[in-house]
Amino acid sequence: MNTGFPSREQICALVRHHQAPFHLIDRDDAQRQVFLISQTARCDLLALLARADILGRQCGDREELLNKVSLFEEFCRELNCFDQPRKFASPHSRFEYFRAEHRDPGYLAHEDFRCEVAMMSGLPGAGKDTWIRSRLPECPVISLDAIREELDEPPTGNQGKVIHQARERAREVLRARQDFVWNATN
Repeated sequence: MNTGFPSREQICALVRHHQAPFHLIDRDDAQRQVFLISQTARCDLLALLARADILGRQCGDREELLNKVSLFEEFCRELNCFDQPRKFASPHSRFEYFRAEHRDPGYLAHEDFRCEVAMMSGLPGAGKDTWIRSRLPECPVISLDAIREELDEPPTGNQGKVIHQARERAREVLRARQDFVWNATN
């Protein structure tokens, strides 16, 4: 199937959360869960999928399940995340909301960032180094592969020394409040 990345990810999210409309309304953390789901799956499409699922099967509790889907739809509309992701005050506020339980979704997290870190992760040969050279040529790079080479450590052995050295280098650039790239295979 020749599908673009956004469509593929939406399909995966719909499959992942396809049962949520049947059970979400009964959960104590329903609001938090619907906000989380809305970040990857459109809740209107999720409700449509759930409705089609129920209408396409023989079951004794069809009306009850259809009512749950309707409640899910109304709940998502009330929370303004029916046909779009839940909006947060900032990306950092979104991160903080999902990081701590009982956080107010309208919370505006304090943002006093001293630097930015680009974290690269991917299989060997995926193009991480090429991407870094083309997009962030002036940024210092903390590369686990380069540290392994410097320390003459094999990638299959104990990585304790390599990780320790990488963390020390990261601390140095963080203390200097300098942007940097963390480049790792995993």
